[in-house]
Amino acid sequence: MAWYNDRADQFEQNEESKRRGKELAQQVNHWSKLRVRVERDINGINQDHRWARQLGGLPLVVQDAQDLASYQISKLGVPKLDVIFRHEGDHVIIERKFYGKPLPGYSNRPERLDLVELEGRLFLQRADDKKRFDMPEEMSQYLLEPFIQVLEGKGYQEPSVP
Repeated sequence: MAWYNDRADQFEQNEESKRRGKELAQQVNHWSKLRVRVERDINGINQDHRWARQLGGLPLVVQDAQDLASYQISKLGVPKLDVIFRHEGDHVIIERKFYGKPLPGYSNRPERLDLVELEGRLFLQRADDKKRFDMPEEMSQYLLEPFIQVLEGKGYQEPSVP
C-alpha cells in the first residue's frame, strides 16, 4: 500500500470517530430530555389534586438506579409499583415490578425497545410488535401509564396469602 492510502485510512478512521462521537452526544441529549420529561410529568401527577388523593400522601418518585444510564420510577404504598429504565447502547430495557398481580397487558418480564432513527428523529421501538414511541413525549407517557392505571384501580389484585 502507498503512503497516501495509509493517510486516507487514518483520515477515514478519524472522521468515523468524530461521527460516532456526535451520535453519542445526540443520544445523551435525548436520554437527558427523556429524564427531564419524566420528572416533569411525575411532578404534574403528584401536584394534580385528583392523583394526589389517590397517592395518599406518598408521591411518585424518580431516582437513579444501578448506574448512570438507569433510573427507577416508584409508587410507594399499596399497590406498590416500580419501573426501571435502563439504557444499554442501541436499545433500552424496561422492567416493571408489580407487587401483586400485574396489570392487564403488562408483565414482570423485562421489555426491550430498540433505538431507531427515521428522518433525523429518534424513536424507541418495541422489539416484539415494532410499535414506535417518539422521544421524549410518548416515551414518558409509556413509562408512566402503568402508574396511572394503578391509581385508577384498573386490574390490581392484592397478592394472595397462602
